[in-house]
Amino acid sequence: MKHYTILLVAAVAISGCSLMQKEKVKSYKQWHQARSRIICSVGEEHLKSGGLDKAQSCAMESLSLNSDHLPARILLAKVLLGKGCHEEAAKQLEHAKALSENLKTNDTAASPRGAEIAYLHGEALERAGRYADALKCYQKARALAPSNDAYVMASAEVLVSMGKPKGALELLEVRLQRIGAGGEPAMLILAGEVAMLAGNYVRAADFFQQRLDMNQDHDAEKSGRPIRESLAKAHFFAGHYRQTIESLKQLTGIPEYRNTGNPASRSCWVHIMTGDSYMALNRPRKAKAAYEEAVKIEPGDWPVWLALAKASVADGDGRRGVSAGLRALKLADESTTTGSDKGRLEISVVTAYAMLMEDRSSDAMGVLASSARENPNDPTLWCMLGRCYSAQGRSDRAAACYMAALRADPANSLAKNLISNQRSAKRL
Repeated sequence: MKHYTILLVAAVAISGCSLMQKEKVKSYKQWHQARSRIICSVGEEHLKSGGLDKAQSCAMESLSLNSDHLPARILLAKVLLGKGCHEEAAKQLEHAKALSENLKTNDTAASPRGAEIAYLHGEALERAGRYADALKCYQKARALAPSNDAYVMASAEVLVSMGKPKGALELLEVRLQRIGAGGEPAMLILAGEVAMLAGNYVRAADFFQQRLDMNQDHDAEKSGRPIRESLAKAHFFAGHYRQTIESLKQLTGIPEYRNTGNPASRSCWVHIMTGDSYMALNRPRKAKAAYEEAVKIEPGDWPVWLALAKASVADGDGRRGVSAGLRALKLADESTTTGSDKGRLEISVVTAYAMLMEDRSSDAMGVLASSARENPNDPTLWCMLGRCYSAQGRSDRAAACYMAALRADPANSLAKNLISNQRSAKRL
């Protein structure tokens, strides 16, 4: 009996030791999990402040304590994305995806974390240039979290990268229609930019205007200027020149867009676009004033001087046309940029026309001479040479030039009109 009692006590003792060991293992596991969560939280704070190395160290330490800690796995993937290690980030997110799918169905964090993982996975794949795979991930993120606009915008951006701006625009438009009430500010700007890429400039202007209308004081803020710039460009490419000018007026009053003496703070294109818009509206004097501002800002840019020469000629100011044209010629000769050779031909024609306005036919022929040698088949050049000869009373040489223009381009209306006018003058 005593023997059995001893065995029973020993069995209870052994059982107690086993239970104690299990409790001890469980406690250690809970301790490691708790430490893992705390360290991961510290790492997330480091990530927010831009400390990628410290965030990575925390993520690795957290995972060493608990390899199944999903937030730490996601944190590590974010760090790798921040460091440009896209393929490695994708691998971590594959692991995170598997962990997420193994979560219990009653875990309320499962769904949003799954959407975040899909989104981050898409971001990693997109940065690696795997656009089709990235789009699938973004679509999954949208399915898991339909109300998250960031996932819609990511899908649109990757569609643009795939060369499908129209598809991206359709996606954004559907989303904006559902949101209503002016839409999401960032999405309106993206929709405008995508519409520009799709060539739908009218729609782009609508999106940018909606964004501006959301805050009437936004124009006075520095952050609002890019939106106003985008609106002006959309109007310009849509052919809405009056609206373009009105939009640009909001910018030209700001010191950064004027000749302030600080080249780094000035923007020339605003004045060029203003001038181009006035030219399209047949208001050359206004255009000339805008181009005058542009050449103050970019005095070494020959296309700006050419634009000023054209506006001056159209305004009847031959003297300014000559000076601007000669300046453009000099800069084009010194330039090595693409298009300077072709631009030189146009500059020569405009400058020669301005010289004819000033009764300087010989100077005009001198300007045209080198371009004529380099462009023997240009009909406009032949017509201008003909006008120079005509101004000198050498009608036969003028007629020969007009015929040369027709040989180069039998349908050239300018050459036909010049020949017709010359014949009418002879009859008189």
